[in-house]
Amino acid sequence: MGQSIPITSVQSDGYGYPQTNTQYSNVTQGFYVTATVTGDIVHLSISTNNDRMSQQQADAIKVQSTDTQVSGRLGEWITLAGASGQSRADEHGVARRYSTQGRNDMQVGVGDAELLHKAKPDSQLAIIDGMNHVLRIVPMDIKRQLASYKDPQLPLASEVTDRILKFLDSVPAT
Repeated sequence: MGQSIPITSVQSDGYGYPQTNTQYSNVTQGFYVTATVTGDIVHLSISTNNDRMSQQQADAIKVQSTDTQVSGRLGEWITLAGASGQSRADEHGVARRYSTQGRNDMQVGVGDAELLHKAKPDSQLAIIDGMNHVLRIVPMDIKRQLASYKDPQLPLASEVTDRILKFLDSVPAT
């Protein structure tokens, strides 16, 4: 998800007169994943962006990005991030997994979420009515779906936050 932000600067020309120049800079938030398969191994290249306008300087953009690669066997869960304590928790059977799926997701269907849940039956699956791929309540209309990807003002589905907080409350303290 992103947008182009106008950044205006003022400089003096050769005669001392102010000249205004406006350039558009991209401000993006989100992630991209590229998967490749070799035999029974899947390789994921993951890139994230968390750009935002600076609170201290009106014409500056704070840029954060990461790139990483992970691999795993097809059909198995792949840990993307975590501390070694989480891995030990998984070995001892105390790790918890949670997945949220929207009924109006036009990219990943409810059936796919149910297959993931079936592969890890001790996980929790929340299916949220009306929610799409970018966690917003949007009808199954392609134009409105696509517009929701570009509208940062559109609020997240409130049930997402409620479900995640309920899940986190259920996880025992370590």
